[in-house]
Amino acid sequence: MMKKILMVCEAFGGGVFTYVSQLCNDMCDEFDVYLAYALRAQTPENYKDFLNKKVNLIEIKNMSAKGLGSISNYIKVRKELLNIEAKVKPDIIHLHSSIAGGIGRLVFKGKENVIVYTPHGYAHILMGSGVKCKVYGALERVLGKFSKTITLTCCESEDEVAKTLTKRTAYIETGINITDLSNSLDSIQTVKNEKFTVFTLGRACVQKQPQ
Repeated sequence: MMKKILMVCEAFGGGVFTYVSQLCNDMCDEFDVYLAYALRAQTPENYKDFLNKKVNLIEIKNMSAKGLGSISNYIKVRKELLNIEAKVKPDIIHLHSSIAGGIGRLVFKGKENVIVYTPHGYAHILMGSGVKCKVYGALERVLGKFSKTITLTCCESEDEVAKTLTKRTAYIETGINITDLSNSLDSIQTVKNEKFTVFTLGRACVQKQPQ
């Protein structure tokens, strides 16, 4: 019998969407993969087309940034997540992004499974400064110290931050599917341009420092 992996993803858009989708697809032949996700404005309308049919999809109706700031909403999310855990009975729970990582580590106790958390860029680092930033930072320090979760980081700078928050951390560099990348680029014709040109792949958002 294959082991069950439950992916929990609140930030289901942008780079996190690409990463989580590829991870689910790459693992579904060797594991029974479940993806519990919350829809965002950045989530593609045809998001199901990106996922292998073997991936079991479960939408989380109440999970969002409000889940960390509203007691009533947190209670709703907590109930949803515990019901999903009871139904799936996962061997491993993988939390993706700061919101899912914060709520997930408060909800899941890890008594009957292993819990892994990938920040995908710590929210309190990306926010810069302010009250909300301080609250997120304090929560990361508390949960990093007291939870049994393994923090799995994707890049060296993130790993350096993780080590200041918890001793239970591991670093696995982000990878891409070379075959898929090659297939998507093969049909593109080269355009010669004598002018100095700057381009970016993906969203020009804060964490990419467009300034």
